[in-house]
Amino acid sequence: MKNVPFIVIANKQDSNEALSAEIITDKLELNQWPNGSYNVIPCCALTGDGLTNAFTILAKLIRKQAKKHRLEID
Repeated sequence: MKNVPFIVIANKQDSNEALSAEIITDKLELNQWPNGSYNVIPCCALTGDGLTNAFTILAKLIRKQAKKHRLEID
């Protein structure tokens, strides 16, 4: 999985019971992963808050990975 873009979309941020990105990171033990290899993006599907950002980051990670892969092949 080290070469796979990894994003956690933390939905339900409009709820008082929603876990913060920091708590999710701790619970999933993502802080043990290499720096920059994951992103936890808070969002609310009802309002759309955070969704554009999540997909923008995912697209950037995919492009970065594809570029790296092309360079390894050449």
